[in-house]
Amino acid sequence: MGDFTNKSKYNLDPANLSSHEKLLASAKEFSLFLLQLHQRTESQLRKKLEGKKYYTEDVIDECIRDLKKYSYIDDDAYCARFIELNKNSKSYRTMRLKLFQKGISNELLDKYFNSKDADSVIEKEKTEIETAKKLLTKKVGDLSTIKDMEFKEKSKLFGFLARKGFSYDVIERLIK
Repeated sequence: MGDFTNKSKYNLDPANLSSHEKLLASAKEFSLFLLQLHQRTESQLRKKLEGKKYYTEDVIDECIRDLKKYSYIDDDAYCARFIELNKNSKSYRTMRLKLFQKGISNELLDKYFNSKDADSVIEKEKTEIETAKKLLTKKVGDLSTIKDMEFKEKSKLFGFLARKGFSYDVIERLIK
C-alpha cells in the first residue's frame, strides 16, 4: 500500500501556497457559495468580491475568468433565462432595465431586445399585449368593462400599465 503521508504532487498544502493563491482559492470558494444561492451576472459577482477589501483586482479578474471558463457565470444564459421567466409578467422595457441594472452590457441587451427580424418583432409585440392583458384582467376582471369606464378610471389603468413599462401603443390598444 502507498504511503499517504507524502505530500500531493499538486502541492495543495495551504502552508505551501502563496498569498495570491490563497486569496484566489478564497475568492473562488466565496464565489461558488454565492452562485449556489442563486445565479448572478458577472457584474453582480464582481461587486460582491470587490466588497471584500482583501481581494485584489487581479485576484478578482482571475477568479471571474476561471468561473466563466467553467460556465459558472454566463451573462448570455442569464439574460435568456431572465427573459423566459419574466416575459409573461413584465414588459420588455422593464426587463431590459432590470438586466441593465444587474450589469448586463448594452451589446448583449441589444441582442435580445432590438431584433430587426420581422417575425421576432411581431412575436414580441404579441407577447407584450398578452402580458398587459393578463395584468389588466387581474386588476379589472372582465376586460369588456373597460370601454364603459369613465375617463378617470381609464387614466388610472393607463398609469398602472405605464408604470409597468408598457408602451403607449400597447396600452392604447387595450384601454380604448
